[in-house]
Amino acid sequence: MIPLMISPRAAPIFVIGEGQGALQRLRLVDEYDAPDVFVFAPSPCAELTQIAGSRLCAHWPHRNDFADRKPRLVFVADTTDDAAKAFSVLARDAGALVNVHDRTPLCDFHVPARLRRGVLQIAVATDGKVPALSRMIRDRIAALIGPQWGDHAKTLGETRARLLAQGVRGGDLSRQVADVVRNEGWLS
Repeated sequence: MIPLMISPRAAPIFVIGEGQGALQRLRLVDEYDAPDVFVFAPSPCAELTQIAGSRLCAHWPHRNDFADRKPRLVFVADTTDDAAKAFSVLARDAGALVNVHDRTPLCDFHVPARLRRGVLQIAVATDGKVPALSRMIRDRIAALIGPQWGDHAKTLGETRARLLAQGVRGGDLSRQVADVVRNEGWLS
């Protein structure tokens, strides 16, 4: 697996499923303010109905849904194996990348265990082989990288932007940003 960060604004996102797995994926895309999300579920659980709101399409997606909306990311959960396979084929035919919850062979990408502190994100993954281990390591890192790192990352982003505006580039830029971290004692 190649680790990437993908903008949720790049293209529509589909969440397909009726239960807690789909709800978890919808919360993920909502956390990143994805603007163009469609939730497909003929009989969604009450909480999924509430959170999806006007984004809910009360049916399973059809080929036309993929063709008309052109998703780039598709999350599938809470379906039968046959349905997951069928949705994966439709998604790939439309040019989308697919994640099927707990069905690694059907996945084009995995969602890592994430630690988020403002703009700072730390992801831990095992290529979908041992998600529990990823979560355990993430939780250990969370004990080391506390909430204050959100402010630290913001400060460093502002410092970097100022240095770029001054024409500082490459290794000099990295060194000066690292100097701020060392001088503040943030990793001591």
